[in-house]
Amino acid sequence: MTDTAVQQTAVRRYVAASVAVLLVVVAAAATGTWLFARTEAHQEARDVAQMFARTVAAPLRVADLDTSTDTVARAHLARSISGLLEDEDVYRVKIWRLDGDRAEIVYSDASTIDGLRVPVSADLTRALRTQEPVVTAVPDDPAHATENSGPHTLLEVYVPFRDADDVLAVAEVYLVTQVDRYSAELLVKVLPLAVGGPVLLVAATLPLALRLARSHARAERERRELADRALAVAEAERRDLARRLHDGVLQDLVALGMALELDTQREPGPLSTVRAGLVDRIHTEVGSLRGILDDLDPVTVDAGDLRLAFAAVAERHAPASVRVGVVGASLAQATGATRRLVLHSGSELLRNALAHSGAGEVVVDLLDRDGQIGLEVRDDGVGFDAGASFPGHHGLRLVRAAASGAGGTFEVSSDSSGTRVRLLVPHGTATVRNRPIGGGQVLGRFPHPHW
Repeated sequence: MTDTAVQQTAVRRYVAASVAVLLVVVAAAATGTWLFARTEAHQEARDVAQMFARTVAAPLRVADLDTSTDTVARAHLARSISGLLEDEDVYRVKIWRLDGDRAEIVYSDASTIDGLRVPVSADLTRALRTQEPVVTAVPDDPAHATENSGPHTLLEVYVPFRDADDVLAVAEVYLVTQVDRYSAELLVKVLPLAVGGPVLLVAATLPLALRLARSHARAERERRELADRALAVAEAERRDLARRLHDGVLQDLVALGMALELDTQREPGPLSTVRAGLVDRIHTEVGSLRGILDDLDPVTVDAGDLRLAFAAVAERHAPASVRVGVVGASLAQATGATRRLVLHSGSELLRNALAHSGAGEVVVDLLDRDGQIGLEVRDDGVGFDAGASFPGHHGLRLVRAAASGAGGTFEVSSDSSGTRVRLLVPHGTATVRNRPIGGGQVLGRFPHPHW
């Protein structure tokens, strides 16, 4: 991942987090203002209803309101109510007389429902029990048919009172709800204050976020370069050691073996058997040394089926007691640095499994999934503590660093039944500079038929 991509990712995350905070603030402000507006609207409805019950309804005799021949009390009440109805905040007024578990409308500005008798509702019961106003939404029942058919959303307030004869009655006042209006008015005032602070904070800290993003990108690049250099240095040291062994010790052993073999052929005698034994021993040691050179300077396969390359690694390193299987995708499409990363890292993981796991079977599974390639190495060995930062497993740490530097993933799971190591990198995005060092010389074989 390039520095620009790292910076863009960091800035996008910062902006996304800032937008999320702003949305939360707006939602909280809207919810808070609505709850406050609802509380204010209910309080205003309660105050208006109490004022009506105290100043208009209480001085009357409820018994006079349902006497058809006595129109004075009803006319007085109608004049008092008309003033409330004119300001359009109060929509309807009813006076209820109580009769056991039923209530009767003795007066309403909608005279068509006068005399209606209904069971005492739960809200009315609560108002009578507490002797306090009860504010509620208008229920959908026959007693409220005219209110529900109107154009407004209403609040209903029950207010118990005692009339001039000290008879308990109930005033019911319907008010046009002001929740939406109050909420809008409050939101206009509160929202700039609620949003302005976070917006200013984001604007003030954006330069710092950009500097931090650049610093993070630089640190990420340096970490990738360090991992690259570590792999390159390790490979350079292996190749240099291979070159010195090949040009020095191996050449000397071959020369010594050839000299002993020629000497035995020219001068047969009592020592020929000893010399022949020495020749065989030198031949064996030369073979072992060539195996070490193959480990130090592995073959690089630039094209073709990677399964064949891992099969060759297994053939070189697997003891006779361990079965090695290479399965999965061919990964023939992998090229360049990505191919080298998968091959070299996978070879390191396979060698680790063969050398340290104590397994009877090791499987190399090549993977090609959703734009990523890699491999999984599984064994049935004794396992190790995968959560202990790989103490002593330098190869695993280098492979993890290389995978991270290429924008990939590296996972290790291990228990007493074995170990599973998975490496995945985006196809074509690996950046590990794992090129041949020292001219990329391929170590040759000696021309002598025995050597």
